[in-house]
Amino acid sequence: MDAGTSTKSELLVRELLESAGFTVSTIPRSDRRTADFLVGDDGHRYLVEVTEKLPKYDYREFAKRANTDGSAILKRLMDRDTRIDDALHDKTDQLRQTPISADFNVLAVTAFHEDAGYLLEVLFRTLYGIADLQAIRAMTVEAIAQAISDGATERVCFYYDHPSLMDHTDLQGVMFVSVDKVRLFVNPFALKVAAFRSSHLCSEFATRESLIDPEVQKGSSDWFLDGEVDRTDEKAKHAALRKKYGMLTQRTKDTHWKGMMVQSLIK
Repeated sequence: MDAGTSTKSELLVRELLESAGFTVSTIPRSDRRTADFLVGDDGHRYLVEVTEKLPKYDYREFAKRANTDGSAILKRLMDRDTRIDDALHDKTDQLRQTPISADFNVLAVTAFHEDAGYLLEVLFRTLYGIADLQAIRAMTVEAIAQAISDGATERVCFYYDHPSLMDHTDLQGVMFVSVDKVRLFVNPFALKVAAFRSSHLCSEFATRESLIDPEVQKGSSDWFLDGEVDRTDEKAKHAALRKKYGMLTQRTKDTHWKGMMVQSLIK
């Protein structure tokens, strides 16, 4: 569910940027859809659109059950979210329609609820099409035992599913801002991405250890599914990964558990 843009969201993003030394100017409202802010530093101008994301329906129902029954447990898969796709399309179009010249376009997603951590993980997976994989050299008892012994079977594969950022080459970055977490996700498919990586905005988030740029920050267990592989064809994806990395793969999905106990109902 998209809450639109609240004053609280805009204030939080403004305070974050101004505290880092950026100038932040509000773009006047009009009949035309426009970004919320024009942000500047010594070298670049950024159009920034702010949108607040509320918890999904399953979390809201979970919270209701906890309030009614005194406690509740919620089980969910860690996977991509189509509502993030929808918001990305809508808000990038809003940035695109803004009649103000700027170097970069940035979407700022805010969350002011207890489920913000889960939303951040789902946002990460949706933007980059991430999947968790188990990988082994061969389907033999010896190879499986060796992989388990080495603890080297788990891989994080970027672009395994369709990465939402691929559809928006004029969107250089996506910020996530909550009460206690900030991130800046770099769009590796964007035009002018090299210049964006060198911008003060990226360096500021890097200083906070909050910059996410997978193709630059490649970890030892990070894989990338390249090329024109049909993302709806599991066999084609496994074949492409085997050709690139020389390993057999199987997709796994993490489960996210959350419990809630309402103190006032505890006797």
